[in-house]
Amino acid sequence: MKEFSWHTHEYVHREKTQDWFWALGIVAAAAAITSVIFGNILFAIVIVIGAFVIALFAARKPNVVSVEVNDKGVLIEKTLYPFKSLKSFWIDEDHRDGARLILVSQKVIMPYIMVPVAHDEIDMLRAFLETHLESEPFEESPFQVLLDRLGI
Repeated sequence: MKEFSWHTHEYVHREKTQDWFWALGIVAAAAAITSVIFGNILFAIVIVIGAFVIALFAARKPNVVSVEVNDKGVLIEKTLYPFKSLKSFWIDEDHRDGARLILVSQKVIMPYIMVPVAHDEIDMLRAFLETHLESEPFEESPFQVLLDRLGI
């Protein structure tokens, strides 16, 4: 039984400047005011709450998580993703933030699980995963690329 394990940050954190938070606030305020002008107060409230949550998440530092890949599946912290609940995987070694493991889940709500790979034996990890899952190239959606560029 082969096992791979490593510790990594749960996501890549980019420091936000005060200008970023000001821009978020200005855009949210403009959208909320426009919504009120058009008579949709509930949507304005949702916009303000959404902007507040985005600001909280943007200021938060990522936790260090443990990742383990074994014969049962992929264990991230205390959550096990069994191989039978996954469709395929891809290891993107060329991503600008470093190598990452992308798991395609059969769940509709959470179709992609992306984990930074902080492991030296990426080729061995790929070979091990290929014995359990199909390797399928992954292309980021333009929306995801846009969010990445905006630092969200």
